[in-house]
Amino acid sequence: MDTPNNHLIYEIDDPMIASLGYHKTIAMKTVQGNPMDLKAADMVSTDERAIMEACIDAFFTDEIIGGAVEIMVGMSISDHTLTELDEENTKLYDWYLRDVLEIDNFLEEVFWGLFVTNNVYFQRILGIKEIPEDIKINNANKVVGKYQALNPLAVTIEGPLTEPDNLIYKVQQEMDDLESDTTEDELTLKADDILHISDKREYQRYGMPIIRRALPSILRKNKMFSADIATLNGLINQIVLVTLASPEEGELESISSGLSNISRAMTLIYDDRLKVEFKHPDIDILGSEKYDDVNDTISNTMGVNFGFTNKKTSYASGTIELRLLTKRLARLRKIVARVITKELRRFAKAVGLKDRVVFRFKPFDLENEKFISSVLLPLRREGLLSAYTTLNSANFNPENEFKQLEEEQKLQKKGLLLPLNNNPNAGKPAGTPSDYPDEREEVKDSPMGNE
Repeated sequence: MDTPNNHLIYEIDDPMIASLGYHKTIAMKTVQGNPMDLKAADMVSTDERAIMEACIDAFFTDEIIGGAVEIMVGMSISDHTLTELDEENTKLYDWYLRDVLEIDNFLEEVFWGLFVTNNVYFQRILGIKEIPEDIKINNANKVVGKYQALNPLAVTIEGPLTEPDNLIYKVQQEMDDLESDTTEDELTLKADDILHISDKREYQRYGMPIIRRALPSILRKNKMFSADIATLNGLINQIVLVTLASPEEGELESISSGLSNISRAMTLIYDDRLKVEFKHPDIDILGSEKYDDVNDTISNTMGVNFGFTNKKTSYASGTIELRLLTKRLARLRKIVARVITKELRRFAKAVGLKDRVVFRFKPFDLENEKFISSVLLPLRREGLLSAYTTLNSANFNPENEFKQLEEEQKLQKKGLLLPLNNNPNAGKPAGTPSDYPDEREEVKDSPMGNE
């Protein structure tokens, strides 16, 4: 029989008789076409939204991709600080970050989107409906009151890339009525109405996900997994081939009837002309070693092929790869910090504030302590770095810290707080000259000093 499928066709008159080894006439036809030709399912699409959809699917189906994204999102979200703002406006900015921007959910949505699709969209919705009594703002209707996350697969960008302020964003909305007019299902937004966060070049319309590099390996891995499933099914549904040499009339049918009506008790059928064979796939294909190459490729693509995710990686190389990962994440965090800074300045302009506020992430826990102890503090002790720069580099607000120190000094004079030991000679052996010339004479007068 003819069929458009690329495989061999076997025509068997009686499958049961053939399975018992009885010789029957089998017709074999060859269908034109090479069954090993690449199909569309074997290749990565060039369409941006199709790539994003494949990357989302990879996050939910591949354990390495999913685990890597969760690790990177967890590392990227850390404490933040605001600088370059008046102290009296701190409460207002904190309220906006917490209740309007919803900073915790916002950051998780942004970083997940950057690592999976590299295209994050928020619709700016003007108007703040609920304002606490202790918060006083003007022009509440002109302030962005909500950032609505949009499905990146539903957004199409139109317009010249050389004029980013004139770009048009068309959003396909999910409608309950499938028979509704198609024009009503599409929302058209201007550039001022939408926030697009992506790690891309100016000449790119959409960001390319980093998972894109791993898609060929994921396709290969899925093929090998399908082969494993087919092999296991072949073992479960193996073929039993019974061959009888020179059967007499009715003898083959008798054996067939006996095999199809085997009782619960063990039944043994023997004849020196009888041969039984079990036909099943080769189980050697089920070895896990074949996945090592593709898993390493996927891990290297995501940048998580370090010690605690790969037993074959040494501590030294794993440490280097971990540092490279933090560098990659730091660059993306700068992009997100700039976006939030712009949104805070948009808010400040709408309510009439003159602050040039700056949003910053605090350094990673992996590097913050070492950076402060090995770089900032030694430079500060040697007088090569100002206190202002030290605090700023450690992501503290110098103005706030200085004002708080002044308040603490007032409390110390009242005896409410013990003063910190700011003596530069603290911890030095007796008789050691002071770092300050005017205090060196005091050492000579000390009972333990040098005479």
